Amino acid sequence: MKDGTYLKTEAGFTPIVATTGYWVAVEETELGLIAVGETFGAWTDSDGKLWVDKTVRLSDLTNALLLGKTFSQKAIYDVANKKEMEVV
Repeated sequence: MKDGTYLKTEAGFTPIVATTGYWVAVEETELGLIAVGETFGAWTDSDGKLWVDKTVRLSDLTNALLLGKTFSQKAIYDVANKKEMEVV
């Protein structure tokens, strides 16, 4: 699986192509625990470990950062600029 954000469907995992907003992880999980209709982010760290997080996409930066802080995230993902943003 490539790094990115996906929607689980009856047919499997469908990549989500978004051009705006902010992805925020709300819970670490495993691929086998993702339910149909849920979105999740997948990324591989420098040690080769695949991380899977249930995610939500928000349009407002302030709310995205607040949600990231609420869920103790180190960063959120800025879709338009294709980069992580530190949560402080």
